[in-house]
Amino acid sequence: MTNLPELMAIAFMIGLGSTGHCLMMCGGISSALSSQLAQEPAAKKTAKLLLFHLGRISCYSLLGLLLGTVINSILSVAPQLVMAARVMAALL
Repeated sequence: MTNLPELMAIAFMIGLGSTGHCLMMCGGISSALSSQLAQEPAAKKTAKLLLFHLGRISCYSLLGLLLGTVINSILSVAPQLVMAARVMAALL
């Protein structure tokens, strides 16, 4: 079993790898939305930002569920592809 320092190092590297996507896509959209809300009351601004982030997280979760279900279905039909799927996941 992998120990905690190794897991933390792996999680840190995954986080570094996804920083570009977060900065360019999520950060840009969030900044554009925030600049449009500058004159709105704090409660309304908070509600809109909360809904935006809830929608964003829900969308990523549903896409992950859909992709995981499709891949699981494919691998249950063709078990010889399991090793190839593990290699692809490791490269991502």
